[in-house]
Amino acid sequence: MNYYPDALNALVQGIKRYDNNLESAKELEVTGQLDQCKAKVVQLLQSQFGVSESQTRELLTLEKDQYSKEIVSIAMQGAQAKQN
Repeated sequence: MNYYPDALNALVQGIKRYDNNLESAKELEVTGQLDQCKAKVVQLLQSQFGVSESQTRELLTLEKDQYSKEIVSIAMQGAQAKQN
């Protein structure tokens, strides 16, 4: 359906959820599964949008308005690259 900004946002939020749930995963001894999910998210961020994990973490520090602008900008660049 080509909702690139929504897809990018979902992946970025996946990294945020990883961070938020890491301590619980350690307590439950399921960090392996959580790390596997994170690895898939990181791979998709890189392959679909050219965004590294460190760039993703930078996005998560932005204020809401700036975050939205950056997500749309990056997503549109990814969409254009796929069309070429």
